[in-house]
Amino acid sequence: MRTAIDEAIKISPTPKEFVKIMRKKGYIVNVNPERKYVTIRSVNDSRNTRLKTLGKKYGWNNIVEQINTQDCFALFPAYKEFNRESKTKYVKAKKYTFKGSFTTVKKITGLKALYLYYCYRLGYLPKKKQHKPLSPEMKEAWRKIDRYSIQVILISKYNLDDTDKVKQFINDNKEQIITITNQRNQIYNKLRRCKDTGKISNLKSERDVCTKQLTMLRTEIKTANTILNDVDEMKMNIKAETNIQHQRFVPAKQKRRELQWER
Repeated sequence: MRTAIDEAIKISPTPKEFVKIMRKKGYIVNVNPERKYVTIRSVNDSRNTRLKTLGKKYGWNNIVEQINTQDCFALFPAYKEFNRESKTKYVKAKKYTFKGSFTTVKKITGLKALYLYYCYRLGYLPKKKQHKPLSPEMKEAWRKIDRYSIQVILISKYNLDDTDKVKQFINDNKEQIITITNQRNQIYNKLRRCKDTGKISNLKSERDVCTKQLTMLRTEIKTANTILNDVDEMKMNIKAETNIQHQRFVPAKQKRRELQWER
């Protein structure tokens, strides 16, 4: 935020333009006179931060003073260039037509369906109609939402429909790790004996490629192991959430029906 403010001050001819530039940089500055403090927040965040908490230099009065003391003619080229680069390009949306029947379309099953349903129970999906879970287990699970996102990406990427495929995926990756490790060891041996600078650079690039592949494989194995560990816990959390919702909402429905019968 401090960096964005410093950059915006240098190209802002007026405080009003400063607010617009900050918006283009991804920050919303609220200068509503009815509010006691001027606040700032990221476009993707819902929490506001008072400008004065960033330091005395970043108080609203100090920002206005810095902008007013600047030479508008000197900063105009930078201001014009920033506006030219930050113009939003609007792309016309494409229209697609669905051919076939929704009743015959293939349904989502397996681990992918479990994760999507779990995200729905968590209140993470759908994005437009989010809700808060009721059970303490699901509230605690919210802290792992980033972990679940990584797991879903891996499941979709390699079509891991069930735990058996996940285990097979882990074994296959371990075999690849052994093969690539042996290749990298051979490259290290060649590097020790090689004296040609051209060959050394090629061998080092091959070594770096092997290292990147090993890092990716180990990361995927780690994610796959978390899937195996989390599946049973997810099923238990779904049951707990379902039971609490049943206890809370079903009696209320029964009472409404009883009142209707009495009437």
